[in-house]
Amino acid sequence: MNSNQVRKTFIDFFKNKDHKHVNSSPLVPDNDPTLMFANSGMVQFKNVFTGLEQREYKRATTSQKCVRAGGKHNDLENVGFTTRHHTFFEMLGNFSFGDYFKEEAIFYAWREKYQAAKLQIIVDNEVRMEELVCDGVILSSAAGSTGYNYSASGPIIPLGSNVIALTAVSAYSPRHWRGGLLRDNAKIKIINNNPSKRPIVAHADHIESKDVISIEIEMSEGLEIPLLFDNDHKIEERVYKEMFKSH
Repeated sequence: MNSNQVRKTFIDFFKNKDHKHVNSSPLVPDNDPTLMFANSGMVQFKNVFTGLEQREYKRATTSQKCVRAGGKHNDLENVGFTTRHHTFFEMLGNFSFGDYFKEEAIFYAWREKYQAAKLQIIVDNEVRMEELVCDGVILSSAAGSTGYNYSASGPIIPLGSNVIALTAVSAYSPRHWRGGLLRDNAKIKIINNNPSKRPIVAHADHIESKDVISIEIEMSEGLEIPLLFDNDHKIEERVYKEMFKSH
């Protein structure tokens, strides 16, 4: 991967997380007399962080041209002795102006390295979502929704409902998308938009398929599965208890 690809991958990642792509400011700052050269990505945002300036966006990502050859951040004497000290370089950065803080910043840094899946969702031959960026999806009938959907903060479906639930696992784009309820006779197709960078695995009970490019799912008619439970405890009551848990 060359430098152009690294830059584009980083910028595109944060653009997909609702960050405004802001061009690099001049190497010699035009609004900061305290610096001879821009020495970090946050230089052009100093007035925003200090409250002197407001911008139309709350999130930003940049590839800032920097020089560190004097002052507090002087790398000049270390150039050639280490692999990480340079005089001129580009600093990739993502910035939040009161929108998110340390927890989400750490999460984004982790997600940049370990890519999420990019999935297209098609229902009854109609594209419902061009690209869902997430760790996975769960497609569940009423019988399976209590265990599987509940673990992913998805809906619990009452028994006898003629619907199935499609629940996203840790959706990043659209942010916090939880999924939807579909007719139980719907035909669902899921396509992996990025198979070369993020292989996906499909599970159906004990069956596992690896390196999935696309998968089609529909309810099997006439299939009966016995549910094993204690006769003294109605499963419908268990579902209600799960749905209305206070913690």
